[in-house]
Amino acid sequence: MNLLHATLKIFVVLISLSLLALVVLAVYPVATGGLNVTQDEELTIETDPMVPIYFDITGQLTITSTLPYDINDVNPQIYMESADKSVRVNLYSEGEFTILKNGSHTVIIDSQVLVPELLLFLIVDNQGSSSETGMYLPLTIEVNGSYMQKMMKLGINADIDAKVVESGHVEDTITEYSGGNLIKITCAVTDVESALNIPEFYMTISDYPISISVTLTESTYGCDITFIVNSTDNSDIVMNLNAAAIGGMTINVSVNGSEPVQEFLDETTAKGFVTLIEETLEA
Repeated sequence: MNLLHATLKIFVVLISLSLLALVVLAVYPVATGGLNVTQDEELTIETDPMVPIYFDITGQLTITSTLPYDINDVNPQIYMESADKSVRVNLYSEGEFTILKNGSHTVIIDSQVLVPELLLFLIVDNQGSSSETGMYLPLTIEVNGSYMQKMMKLGINADIDAKVVESGHVEDTITEYSGGNLIKITCAVTDVESALNIPEFYMTISDYPISISVTLTESTYGCDITFIVNSTDNSDIVMNLNAAAIGGMTINVSVNGSEPVQEFLDETTAKGFVTLIEETLEA
């Protein structure tokens, strides 16, 4: 009886050690890398010629696995995030799929973002990403999935820069806040010709006395990009913006003098947009 008990105990220990070895062999490649994202085509951001109130974001990525087991429930996302991480705008998300062991998956990116939303990120919240070789929008690629029959969760983040302006850089940014009814942000860019690729726009919010605009003018640095939020009846801007965001807001946007186009921003998008504007007053 004691011999049988000892034999069973040793057998259980051997099984446990075998499982441990299996887990170690599966997990070790994860700990040392094994999931990678490569950029096959540079992400580009251009105004949509057919619907100029949007920027088109296009590009191609490949997710490659060198792991010994399949990765399930893979869901790549691309988003832009405010400098203090308080606001995130999702630009791309793909439905869940599986990457086979030692396999790869190509991601074709073809997404859109509203002109005023992207410009607010570019000229207000992320000036530090500009350089002598152009103005870039910092984006994050996040890839998450499950591993070993969903016993583990794994994921990676990769930071990339999408070029919006070919050359020049942000020289200076000035924020003015006048009595609660005018917010004016002036962003000086050193290359006039490239900056002119940024569209001018005028936007109003239905049922609220608010207008938002971006204009471009020549300056001593080269070109001033001016972002203005104005109260049309001298009421408090921040109060009106927060009220307008509840339940989502309807905006009317004209780009480069085009006929106004109406668009609805859901509550999450609207509140994120308002939070970005509020952040400029705290900078």
